[in-house]
Amino acid sequence: MLQLRSQPNRPGGSGGESASADFPAVTALGVAWLNGRFSALVLDKGVVRRGWTSTAPVETKSDFAKALKEARRETAYEGSSVTVLLAHPRLAQHWVEVPSGRNPQLAKYLQRQVEQHKPFPQPAVWATQPTASHRNTPGAILNMLPRQVHDEIVSGVTSAGLNLAQIVPVTEVLRSQLVALGQAGTETFLVAAPAGDGTAIILARGDGSIQLARTLNEPWTRSADRVATEISRTLLFAQQQQGVPVSLAWLIGAGAETVGGAVESQTGVRVGLADGGDAEFFWNLSLLRFGLNHPVNLVSREVQEAPARRLLLRLTATTGVVAVVAAGVFAVWVHLLVAREQGNIRKLKQDVADLQEKHKSLQDVFRGIDRRERFVAEVGGEGVDPMPMWFLGYLSDVVPNDLMVTNVVVGTRTNGWDVKVAGVLQPAAIADGRGDTQALTEQLATSLGQGPFAVYFDQAGQAVAGSTARGDATTAYSLFVDRMRGAGLAQAAAARQFHLEGTIQ
Repeated sequence: MLQLRSQPNRPGGSGGESASADFPAVTALGVAWLNGRFSALVLDKGVVRRGWTSTAPVETKSDFAKALKEARRETAYEGSSVTVLLAHPRLAQHWVEVPSGRNPQLAKYLQRQVEQHKPFPQPAVWATQPTASHRNTPGAILNMLPRQVHDEIVSGVTSAGLNLAQIVPVTEVLRSQLVALGQAGTETFLVAAPAGDGTAIILARGDGSIQLARTLNEPWTRSADRVATEISRTLLFAQQQQGVPVSLAWLIGAGAETVGGAVESQTGVRVGLADGGDAEFFWNLSLLRFGLNHPVNLVSREVQEAPARRLLLRLTATTGVVAVVAAGVFAVWVHLLVAREQGNIRKLKQDVADLQEKHKSLQDVFRGIDRRERFVAEVGGEGVDPMPMWFLGYLSDVVPNDLMVTNVVVGTRTNGWDVKVAGVLQPAAIADGRGDTQALTEQLATSLGQGPFAVYFDQAGQAVAGSTARGDATTAYSLFVDRMRGAGLAQAAAARQFHLEGTIQ
């Protein structure tokens, strides 16, 4: 048996930290759930952190959820993404031929192949990967998992408060290990390794182009001969169905020498041993090197899109809450605005009532002023002859002190004015026994006849037409005196009164 040694992995310690350019700069919890065995390792932005391994078997969905919660607690994982490397008794892999060329109906064809070849009756989630072409026959490997198992894993991850990013078949780690061994790209190799209580087997070229993949529910640590027999059957199938000659079989992990001897004796194929597979976190480290976007992912599309949907839902809910709060604030603002405007309307109504009352009062004032203006216009409007006022002013200066004028009438006539002046003797003069009404009247008549107005008094006491010289006033006055002296005693009381009528021309 040919003994070959290599270092395809540089595993970290159980609780230490390591950094390498091999790891992507992501944060993820790498979980290896391999036929009942459970381990977890934290990758924090490209740096490997703490790891944890369950000492108890993890077989059911409740075991898985419990182990994942404990792993998160023990590793102090603060991220949200989980990637799972899976080796499960119900995980099936099957090689099928596919139509050559680009076929728009390929997805439907593969779906029919899944329904035909799945070894379980339940609905399946599946992922396909193309295989290297032999004998001009393209093919693909169907990785099939019952939806029930898929949903149990999703439920366990969700119950731990995490997001499931991907489920990768364990055979993908073996393909990456073959690339790490640095074999030639044209040769076909077999790679096998214990995966928990089972065994993973692949046939692939040195460049990593896979040709066949299968998992056995039998660990080689318990039955090396049986595992060797299954490896022999795999080699025979590849030789007969695909015409793939295998030049070397690589065995990775504890007990590889025992299994290698049985394989070499049964098949005659050279066996190589690669170390590193027995490291505690060998599978977790290999898984974390894939990152979070491995092409062979058994997580359904709806689950992959769930974080985006949840984020969208949170954004929608937040937007809705903000909209409701904004609507409430707006409603309160509108209510306050309406209340304020209603108060303004009430105030304006009161102001209108006050203004109407003031308007009514001002209208009354206006009507009073209007009446006065009309009175003034009628009494003293434009065109009023100023002669009566001038005469009245002059009369007030020339009336003797012992006489009291009681009536003055100045009437307009053609080419002049008619003047009537009447009055009585002052009471004080009567009481003192003084004052001669006749003499005083003569004095007043003389003043009026000689003044600026030159009032002319005729014999009958009526105004006469025509011009009269200022000197004629004496003759008129003499006639008036003669008439006054002829009064009888019966008119003694009336003698205290005077009456003058004349004309101003």
